[in-house]
Amino acid sequence: MTLENLKSGKTYTFAIYQGIGKKYIGRLTTAQALSSLPSPNPVYGRVLDKNKKPIVGAMVYLRAKNGSKSSTLLSALTNLSGRWSLDLGNLRTEDFKSAFPTSASTVEEILIYAGTKGTGKATTSPGKDKPWPDLIVTNEK
Repeated sequence: MTLENLKSGKTYTFAIYQGIGKKYIGRLTTAQALSSLPSPNPVYGRVLDKNKKPIVGAMVYLRAKNGSKSSTLLSALTNLSGRWSLDLGNLRTEDFKSAFPTSASTVEEILIYAGTKGTGKATTSPGKDKPWPDLIVTNEK
C-alpha cells in the first residue's frame, strides 16, 4: 500500500477493511521534514534458502546501531532473484527528528521474514554492505 500527499508532522486516522467489514482502525503521525537530506548511501544483497535458491517476497528489515543508539527500521521486499536494496540515507533517529549518522563503527543489522520458509538475521559494517554477504534463511523460528 502506498499513501500519497501526506503532510509532515500531521496525524492521520486510517481503517483497514476485509470485504465490507472494518478489521482495524489505527492512527499514524508523519515525521517532520528534515532541514537537509543526507547523501544517498545504497546497500543491497540477496536472500537465499538453505539450498542456495533465491527467496521471492521475503521481508528484509535493516536497523543501524551506534553504540546504544539505534535507527528507525528500513524495509524492502525481495524480487524474483531474491535481491533487495535499501538506502541508508533514509535512516532516521528513533524520534524521527534527524538523519541517523553512520560511520565506520556503525553496525548494520538485518532481520528477514520469509513466511513458511523461515527467518534469518545478520550483521555487518559499512564497507561490507555493497553487496551484503548472501543472507541464508533457515526454517528456525
